[in-house]
Amino acid sequence: MTTTVTHADARQLTAQHPTAESRIGVGTIFVSSWGWEQTNVDFYIVTKATAKMVTLLPIGKRVHETLTWASETVTPDPDNILGDPIRRKIHTYAGHPSVSINQCEEASIWSGEPVFRSQWA
Repeated sequence: MTTTVTHADARQLTAQHPTAESRIGVGTIFVSSWGWEQTNVDFYIVTKATAKMVTLLPIGKRVHETLTWASETVTPDPDNILGDPIRRKIHTYAGHPSVSINQCEEASIWSGEPVFRSQWA
């Protein structure tokens, strides 16, 4: 069974969790999972946080488990900095804090569990 969340549902859930941003601090890891015909995974670590903004550094990933020749699960590698810091506004969707990285990529707080990714050779 699939559950669909409408924009009205999301607004209602957001109203029920107005302080979700308070869970974000230095060291919090965000993850994005995105792509078409493959699943890209990117991790970011918070280096500065205010009530409404975060500064993020893109970080590397480690393979947790190889599943097939083109898929695996990954976890963040906070010791591997991949780029320059970016500053983003925190918003809440369906009760969960998230940030827009770019037009294709939305990141949310990493659950601590390995994340599935797939790729083409």
